[in-house]
Amino acid sequence: MISSLDIRANRESLTETLRTHGYVALRGHDIDKTAIRNFQQLAENFFALPLSTKAQYFDPNNGALAGYLRIPGGDDHYSSDVCEFWNVLCPTQLSDKSYLRPQNPWPSEINHFKETSLALYSQADALVHELLGHVSATLTSDANYLPGLIDDSWTALRMMHYPPASAEVAAEKLRGQEHTDITMLTLFLGGTDEGLEILDADGHWQPANLAEGEVLIACGEMLERLSNGLFRAVPHRVVQSPESVKKQRFSFTLFVAPRPEVSLAPLAQAIEQNGPDAKYEDISSGQYLAQRIGLGVVELVAGLRAALDQEIAHSETHLAANTAN
Repeated sequence: MISSLDIRANRESLTETLRTHGYVALRGHDIDKTAIRNFQQLAENFFALPLSTKAQYFDPNNGALAGYLRIPGGDDHYSSDVCEFWNVLCPTQLSDKSYLRPQNPWPSEINHFKETSLALYSQADALVHELLGHVSATLTSDANYLPGLIDDSWTALRMMHYPPASAEVAAEKLRGQEHTDITMLTLFLGGTDEGLEILDADGHWQPANLAEGEVLIACGEMLERLSNGLFRAVPHRVVQSPESVKKQRFSFTLFVAPRPEVSLAPLAQAIEQNGPDAKYEDISSGQYLAQRIGLGVVELVAGLRAALDQEIAHSETHLAANTAN
Protein backbone atom coordinates (compact mmCIF):
# COMPACT_ATOMS: atom_id res chain seq x y z
CA MET A 1 0.00 0.00 0.00
CA ILE A 2 1.30 3.46 -0.91
CA SER A 3 1.84 5.81 2.04
CA SER A 4 -0.26 8.97 2.03
CA LEU A 5 0.86 12.09 3.92
CA ASP A 6 -0.52 15.56 4.46
CA ILE A 7 2.26 17.83 3.23
CA ARG A 8 1.50 20.47 5.88
CA ALA A 9 1.10 18.16 8.88
CA ASN A 10 3.81 15.59 8.10
CA ARG A 11 6.84 17.58 6.94
CA GLU A 12 9.18 15.69 9.27
CA SER A 13 8.15 12.26 7.96
CA LEU A 14 7.92 13.34 4.33
CA THR A 15 11.62 13.11 3.48
CA GLU A 16 12.01 9.93 5.54
CA THR A 17 9.19 8.26 3.61
CA LEU A 18 10.71 9.36 0.31
CA ARG A 19 14.11 8.07 1.39
CA THR A 20 12.73 4.73 2.56
CA HIS A 21 10.31 4.02 -0.27
CA GLY A 22 11.20 6.39 -3.11
CA TYR A 23 7.61 7.61 -3.42
CA VAL A 24 4.71 9.02 -1.41
CA ALA A 25 1.15 10.18 -2.05
CA LEU A 26 0.48 13.75 -0.94
CA ARG A 27 -2.66 15.51 0.18
CA GLY A 28 -3.16 18.97 1.65
CA HIS A 29 -1.26 20.62 -1.21
CA ASP A 30 -2.24 23.75 -3.13
CA ILE A 31 -2.80 22.23 -6.57
CA ASP A 32 -6.37 23.01 -7.54
CA LYS A 33 -8.27 19.97 -8.79
CA THR A 34 -10.08 22.27 -11.19
CA ALA A 35 -6.73 23.13 -12.80
CA ILE A 36 -6.09 19.42 -13.36
CA ARG A 37 -9.58 18.88 -14.81
CA ASN A 38 -9.11 21.83 -17.16
CA PHE A 39 -5.77 20.43 -18.31
CA GLN A 40 -7.44 17.08 -18.93
CA GLN A 41 -10.04 18.79 -21.10
CA LEU A 42 -7.22 20.36 -23.13
CA ALA A 43 -5.72 16.91 -23.63
CA GLU A 44 -9.00 15.39 -24.77
CA ASN A 45 -9.56 18.23 -27.23
CA PHE A 46 -6.02 18.38 -28.59
CA PHE A 47 -5.43 14.66 -29.10
CA ALA A 48 -8.77 14.38 -30.91
CA LEU A 49 -7.43 16.66 -33.65
CA PRO A 50 -6.38 15.11 -36.99
CA LEU A 51 -2.87 13.66 -36.95
CA SER A 52 -1.74 16.08 -39.66
CA THR A 53 -2.82 19.01 -37.47
CA LYS A 54 -1.04 17.70 -34.38
CA ALA A 55 2.07 17.04 -36.46
CA GLN A 56 2.45 20.78 -37.10
CA TYR A 57 3.58 21.08 -33.48
CA PHE A 58 6.25 18.36 -33.68
CA ASP A 59 9.47 20.32 -34.14
CA PRO A 60 12.62 18.19 -34.58
CA ASN A 61 14.72 21.34 -34.30
CA ASN A 62 13.91 21.70 -30.60
CA GLY A 63 14.47 18.03 -29.86
CA ALA A 64 10.70 17.58 -29.49
CA LEU A 65 11.19 18.86 -25.94
CA ALA A 66 8.33 21.35 -26.24
CA GLY A 67 5.05 20.68 -27.99
CA TYR A 68 3.90 17.46 -29.63
CA LEU A 69 5.68 14.11 -29.67
CA ARG A 70 4.40 10.79 -30.96
CA ILE A 71 5.95 7.40 -30.18
CA PRO A 72 5.04 4.81 -32.82
CA GLY A 73 4.16 1.24 -31.98
CA GLY A 74 7.10 -1.00 -31.19
CA ASP A 75 9.04 1.41 -28.96
CA ASP A 76 10.91 -0.55 -26.29
CA HIS A 77 10.28 1.99 -23.51
CA TYR A 78 6.52 1.85 -23.75
CA SER A 79 4.37 -0.94 -25.21
CA SER A 80 4.03 -2.00 -28.82
CA ASP A 81 1.13 0.42 -29.07
CA VAL A 82 1.09 4.11 -30.00
CA CYS A 83 1.35 6.85 -27.39
CA GLU A 84 1.59 10.61 -27.81
CA PHE A 85 2.60 13.55 -25.62
CA TRP A 86 2.40 17.29 -25.30
CA ASN A 87 5.19 18.90 -23.27
CA VAL A 88 5.00 22.33 -21.66
CA LEU A 89 8.46 23.59 -20.67
CA CYS A 90 9.31 26.08 -17.93
CA PRO A 91 7.99 29.45 -19.17
CA THR A 92 10.35 31.72 -17.23
CA GLN A 93 13.40 33.47 -18.65
CA LEU A 94 15.66 34.18 -15.68
CA SER A 95 19.22 33.38 -16.74
CA ASP A 96 21.55 34.17 -19.62
CA LYS A 97 21.10 30.57 -20.80
CA SER A 98 17.31 30.68 -21.01
CA TYR A 99 17.55 31.24 -24.74
CA LEU A 100 18.89 27.68 -25.11
CA ARG A 101 15.56 26.27 -23.97
CA PRO A 102 12.96 25.76 -26.72
CA GLN A 103 9.99 28.10 -26.67
CA ASN A 104 6.59 26.58 -26.00
CA PRO A 105 4.27 26.39 -29.03
CA TRP A 106 0.57 26.91 -28.35
CA PRO A 107 -2.07 25.22 -30.54
CA SER A 108 -4.29 27.83 -32.14
CA GLU A 109 -7.00 25.19 -32.61
CA ILE A 110 -7.67 24.88 -28.85
CA ASN A 111 -9.01 27.83 -26.87
CA HIS A 112 -7.14 28.88 -23.71
CA PHE A 113 -4.45 26.24 -24.16
CA LYS A 114 -1.63 28.51 -22.97
CA GLU A 115 -3.41 30.01 -19.97
CA THR A 116 -4.74 26.65 -18.76
CA SER A 117 -1.38 24.89 -19.17
CA LEU A 118 0.62 27.59 -17.41
CA ALA A 119 -1.85 27.77 -14.53
CA LEU A 120 -1.30 24.08 -13.73
CA TYR A 121 2.45 24.35 -14.38
CA SER A 122 2.74 27.18 -11.84
CA GLN A 123 0.92 25.26 -9.12
CA ALA A 124 2.82 22.01 -9.71
CA ASP A 125 6.15 23.84 -9.88
CA ALA A 126 5.46 25.54 -6.52
CA LEU A 127 4.78 22.15 -4.92
CA VAL A 128 8.01 20.53 -6.16
CA HIS A 129 10.02 23.56 -5.03
CA GLU A 130 8.57 23.03 -1.56
CA LEU A 131 9.29 19.30 -1.64
CA LEU A 132 12.87 19.79 -2.82
CA GLY A 133 13.37 22.28 -0.03
CA HIS A 134 12.62 19.55 2.51
CA VAL A 135 14.92 17.09 0.72
CA SER A 136 17.67 19.70 0.40
CA ALA A 137 17.61 20.33 4.14
CA THR A 138 18.50 16.67 4.73
CA LEU A 139 21.34 16.64 2.19
CA THR A 140 22.91 20.08 2.58
CA SER A 141 22.97 22.95 5.03
CA ASP A 142 20.95 25.02 2.55
CA ALA A 143 17.26 24.27 2.08
CA ASN A 144 17.27 26.44 -1.05
CA TYR A 145 20.05 24.54 -2.84
CA LEU A 146 18.05 21.81 -4.61
CA PRO A 147 15.08 24.08 -5.43
CA GLY A 148 17.56 26.52 -6.98
CA LEU A 149 18.75 23.84 -9.41
CA ILE A 150 15.34 23.68 -11.09
CA ASP A 151 14.79 27.43 -11.41
CA ASP A 152 14.65 28.42 -15.08
CA SER A 153 15.19 24.75 -15.94
CA TRP A 154 13.92 22.25 -18.50
CA THR A 155 11.24 20.85 -16.19
CA ALA A 156 8.28 19.71 -18.30
CA LEU A 157 4.57 19.36 -17.66
CA ARG A 158 3.34 16.52 -19.85
CA MET A 159 -0.05 15.38 -20.98
CA MET A 160 0.11 11.81 -22.28
CA HIS A 161 -2.40 9.95 -24.42
CA TYR A 162 -2.74 6.23 -25.04
CA PRO A 163 -5.34 5.58 -27.78
CA PRO A 164 -7.52 2.47 -27.45
CA ALA A 165 -5.21 -0.51 -27.74
CA SER A 166 -4.69 -2.45 -30.94
CA ALA A 167 -5.62 -6.13 -31.04
CA GLU A 168 -1.96 -7.10 -30.56
CA VAL A 169 -1.49 -4.88 -27.53
CA ALA A 170 -4.80 -5.94 -26.00
CA ALA A 171 -3.20 -9.32 -25.28
CA GLU A 172 -0.26 -7.76 -23.43
CA LYS A 173 -0.18 -7.12 -19.69
CA LEU A 174 1.77 -3.87 -19.85
CA ARG A 175 0.89 -0.62 -21.55
CA GLY A 176 3.98 1.13 -20.19
CA GLN A 177 7.14 -0.90 -19.60
CA GLU A 178 8.93 -0.95 -16.25
CA HIS A 179 11.38 1.97 -15.98
CA THR A 180 12.82 4.61 -13.70
CA ASP A 181 12.60 8.28 -14.61
CA ILE A 182 15.81 10.09 -15.56
CA THR A 183 14.84 13.32 -13.82
CA MET A 184 15.09 14.43 -10.15
CA LEU A 185 11.45 14.03 -9.19
CA THR A 186 8.28 12.97 -10.97
CA LEU A 187 4.98 14.44 -9.86
CA PHE A 188 2.02 12.33 -11.01
CA LEU A 189 -1.02 14.60 -11.10
CA GLY A 190 -3.51 11.94 -12.09
CA GLY A 191 -5.01 10.07 -15.01
CA THR A 192 -8.28 8.93 -16.44
CA ASP A 193 -7.83 5.26 -15.63
CA GLU A 194 -6.07 3.05 -13.11
CA GLY A 195 -2.98 1.08 -14.10
CA LEU A 196 0.07 2.88 -12.68
CA GLU A 197 2.09 0.61 -10.40
CA ILE A 198 5.16 1.34 -8.22
CA LEU A 199 7.80 -1.25 -7.26
CA ASP A 200 8.32 -1.20 -3.49
CA ALA A 201 11.55 -1.90 -1.61
CA ASP A 202 10.54 -5.55 -1.13
CA GLY A 203 10.13 -6.12 -4.87
CA HIS A 204 6.32 -6.07 -4.91
CA TRP A 205 4.26 -4.01 -7.35
CA GLN A 206 1.90 -1.61 -5.58
CA PRO A 207 -1.10 -0.09 -7.39
CA ALA A 208 -0.83 3.70 -7.32
CA ASN A 209 -4.54 4.33 -6.99
CA LEU A 210 -4.80 7.85 -5.62
CA ALA A 211 -7.67 9.14 -3.51
CA GLU A 212 -9.53 12.32 -4.48
CA GLY A 213 -7.19 15.29 -4.14
CA GLU A 214 -3.98 13.25 -3.85
CA VAL A 215 -0.91 13.47 -6.08
CA LEU A 216 2.07 11.11 -6.17
CA ILE A 217 5.71 12.10 -5.94
CA ALA A 218 8.47 9.66 -6.98
CA CYS A 219 12.26 9.96 -6.91
CA GLY A 220 14.24 9.87 -10.14
CA GLU A 221 17.77 8.96 -11.17
CA MET A 222 19.23 12.47 -10.94
CA LEU A 223 18.18 12.80 -7.30
CA GLU A 224 19.61 9.34 -6.62
CA ARG A 225 22.96 10.51 -7.97
CA LEU A 226 22.96 13.82 -6.09
CA SER A 227 22.04 12.05 -2.85
CA ASN A 228 24.67 9.30 -3.36
CA GLY A 229 21.91 6.72 -3.30
CA LEU A 230 20.08 7.95 -0.18
CA PHE A 231 17.01 8.59 -2.31
CA ARG A 232 16.48 5.79 -4.83
CA ALA A 233 14.91 6.12 -8.24
CA VAL A 234 11.74 4.06 -8.06
CA PRO A 235 10.68 1.70 -10.90
CA HIS A 236 7.12 2.02 -12.15
CA ARG A 237 4.98 0.72 -14.99
CA VAL A 238 1.47 0.90 -16.46
CA VAL A 239 -0.57 -2.30 -16.51
CA GLN A 240 -3.82 -2.85 -18.32
CA SER A 241 -6.95 -4.93 -17.88
CA PRO A 242 -9.21 -6.38 -20.60
CA GLU A 243 -11.59 -3.49 -19.89
CA SER A 244 -9.02 -0.67 -19.87
CA VAL A 245 -7.49 -1.52 -23.25
CA LYS A 246 -10.77 -0.78 -24.98
CA LYS A 247 -10.66 2.92 -24.10
CA GLN A 248 -8.15 5.71 -24.39
CA ARG A 249 -6.08 6.70 -21.37
CA PHE A 250 -4.76 10.12 -20.37
CA SER A 251 -2.19 10.93 -17.70
CA PHE A 252 -0.66 14.17 -16.45
CA THR A 253 2.84 14.46 -15.02
CA LEU A 254 5.48 17.03 -14.10
CA PHE A 255 9.02 15.81 -14.83
CA VAL A 256 11.37 17.82 -12.63
CA ALA A 257 14.85 18.35 -14.06
CA PRO A 258 17.75 20.67 -13.18
CA ARG A 259 19.30 23.00 -15.74
CA PRO A 260 21.48 21.13 -18.28
CA GLU A 261 24.75 22.56 -16.94
CA VAL A 262 24.09 21.42 -13.33
CA SER A 263 26.55 18.84 -11.98
CA LEU A 264 25.04 15.56 -10.76
CA ALA A 265 28.10 14.69 -8.65
CA PRO A 266 27.02 13.40 -5.21
CA LEU A 267 26.80 16.18 -2.65
CA ALA A 268 29.49 16.21 0.04
CA GLN A 269 27.06 15.81 2.94
CA ALA A 270 25.27 13.01 1.11
CA ILE A 271 28.58 11.15 0.81
CA GLU A 272 29.11 11.62 4.54
CA GLN A 273 25.68 10.11 5.21
CA ASN A 274 25.92 7.28 2.69
CA GLY A 275 29.63 6.85 1.97
CA PRO A 276 32.41 6.64 2.58
CA ASP A 277 32.93 7.27 -1.15
CA ALA A 278 30.98 8.79 -4.00
CA LYS A 279 28.97 6.07 -5.76
CA TYR A 280 28.42 8.06 -8.95
CA GLU A 281 30.79 9.95 -11.22
CA ASP A 282 30.51 13.65 -11.97
CA ILE A 283 28.41 14.37 -15.05
CA SER A 284 26.18 17.26 -16.02
CA SER A 285 22.42 16.95 -16.19
CA GLY A 286 22.43 17.52 -19.95
CA GLN A 287 25.18 14.97 -20.55
CA TYR A 288 23.43 12.40 -18.39
CA LEU A 289 20.17 12.85 -20.26
CA ALA A 290 21.94 12.31 -23.60
CA GLN A 291 23.74 9.27 -22.19
CA ARG A 292 20.56 7.67 -20.90
CA ILE A 293 18.64 8.23 -24.11
CA GLY A 294 21.33 6.22 -25.85
CA LEU A 295 20.80 7.48 -29.36
CA GLY A 296 21.83 11.01 -30.14
CA VAL A 297 18.86 13.27 -29.56
CA VAL A 298 19.00 14.58 -33.12
CA GLU A 299 18.93 11.08 -34.61
CA LEU A 300 16.21 9.91 -32.24
CA VAL A 301 13.88 12.81 -32.93
CA ALA A 302 14.54 12.70 -36.67
CA GLY A 303 13.51 9.04 -36.64
CA LEU A 304 10.31 9.79 -34.77
CA ARG A 305 9.49 12.64 -37.17
CA ALA A 306 10.09 10.37 -40.17
CA ALA A 307 7.80 7.73 -38.65
CA LEU A 308 5.12 10.34 -38.08
CA ASP A 309 5.34 11.63 -41.66
CA GLN A 310 5.09 8.06 -42.93
CA GLU A 311 2.00 7.46 -40.80
CA ILE A 312 0.35 10.63 -42.11
CA ALA A 313 1.11 9.66 -45.72
CA HIS A 314 -0.32 6.19 -45.14
CA SER A 315 -3.50 7.67 -43.63
CA GLU A 316 -3.94 10.07 -46.53
CA THR A 317 -3.43 7.28 -49.07
CA HIS A 318 -5.94 5.11 -47.26
CA LEU A 319 -8.46 7.99 -47.14
CA ALA A 320 -8.01 8.72 -50.84
CA ALA A 321 -8.56 5.07 -51.73
CA ASN A 322 -11.76 4.91 -49.68
CA THR A 323 -13.00 8.14 -51.24
CA ALA A 324 -12.35 6.80 -54.74
CA ASN A 325 -14.35 3.69 -53.94
